[in-house]
Amino acid sequence: MRVIFGIFLLFTVGIASAASSQTSNGIWEREWSGLTSSQRQEAFSAIDLFERLEIDESQTLMDRQPLPWSDGGYLYRTAAAWEPTNLFFYFLRYPDGTFAWLDGTSPPIHAYNAAYPPTLNSSTIEPYVWFFGFFVRGNDGPFLIVESNEDTFIPKGLENIEGDWADAYNDPSEIPEPLNCRHRNSGEFEFSCSAILFYSNAIFRAELNVESGGMLQMADDEPLAADLAVKVFAPINEQEAGDRFEPKPSNARAFESLRSELNSTLFSTLEALASGETVRLDETNTPFLAGMASSMMESCGLPESRATRVKLAGFVASSSMGAIGGLDFSNPDIGAAIGSMGRQQGLLYSGMLVTSQLGCSAELSELGENIAKIVSANSAAGSVFVDSCSGNFSRQQCTCLANIGRQVIPDIAQRRYRSALLTEIIERNPLIALTISLSCGIVNY
Repeated sequence: MRVIFGIFLLFTVGIASAASSQTSNGIWEREWSGLTSSQRQEAFSAIDLFERLEIDESQTLMDRQPLPWSDGGYLYRTAAAWEPTNLFFYFLRYPDGTFAWLDGTSPPIHAYNAAYPPTLNSSTIEPYVWFFGFFVRGNDGPFLIVESNEDTFIPKGLENIEGDWADAYNDPSEIPEPLNCRHRNSGEFEFSCSAILFYSNAIFRAELNVESGGMLQMADDEPLAADLAVKVFAPINEQEAGDRFEPKPSNARAFESLRSELNSTLFSTLEALASGETVRLDETNTPFLAGMASSMMESCGLPESRATRVKLAGFVASSSMGAIGGLDFSNPDIGAAIGSMGRQQGLLYSGMLVTSQLGCSAELSELGENIAKIVSANSAAGSVFVDSCSGNFSRQQCTCLANIGRQVIPDIAQRRYRSALLTEIIERNPLIALTISLSCGIVNY
């Protein structure tokens, strides 16, 4: 029991961290918003990238955020069904509707600044400097400003660094420090900024000078660590992705490739999900759909709707406990209990496999929305169980109990409330019972 509960904690903490922001840097701490149909149509009519890469428009995801230093300007971000999954294409949208691809060189940014001079002040200078360093690249990628060792794009594996890095700091976690920009009252530069930069497999402290028109120059640098075993990999074009770049097939073809990897029941669930049909949740499709939802949220940040992700997070959390504890926890036949755990976890991982093969795309986001609709359609609100339970607890508590309890008793909403059902839930999966206690506030049965 202690080991299983520990596994559960690791699993749910991982889900929670994936749903939260992983960076404190500049533009990446700001909210990305999805596009309306007219905004999306405008972008695709102005950008020929997808035709060049032979990527179907329906396979792409696009969102945007305003440029803090330019009224009416936006940064657009695009992902599609390709490898590597962390490859994104970025575009500047001018206030007049013109688009420019940020290809890693400086001309697109300088051209934009010439047409729309940046408003640089104490509120906008730091996100601008971070933006400039990320999108104006050297041969080995971005000049990534490091403000926290938890920042997005920081390579993993920095725990055991020796040499200059260790000599300068007592602990690796001390090395990152906030970007610090100071206004200059005279001279050709408007601001000077001190920053720690991660470039390729080296880290150094630098002094950066910024002109009022947006030109940025590096005035001085101090090496902190070189020849590290890891390097920054944050591609923004297919050349940087190199041999890893590989467009994936459309979901229609991907679905067919999954036919041989899923049993007929799971494949039928996937087909129903793609067509928007409502299915009844049971002990087979519940962990399968939860695995899909978990993977798309963690790997792609999908679905696009924050409200939908919140709804799915609760479904994933309770369903994952059903998978970890199985449906036959108290069976004196240890082999049967372990077999139930294995089957449930296998269904969970099958769902994760599906989303990893489909890739981050608008179609995957729609599948996530459809999962949320199925969860809502299977809510126990107003059911026989809730009506018969409401004399013992509030209707909200009864609905919560049934929605979580269905992980181990799929037809609980059609049953009348009896305290023996709570005993059955505890015997079949005590982790589900614990969730009911914590989430529904039901502690006395």
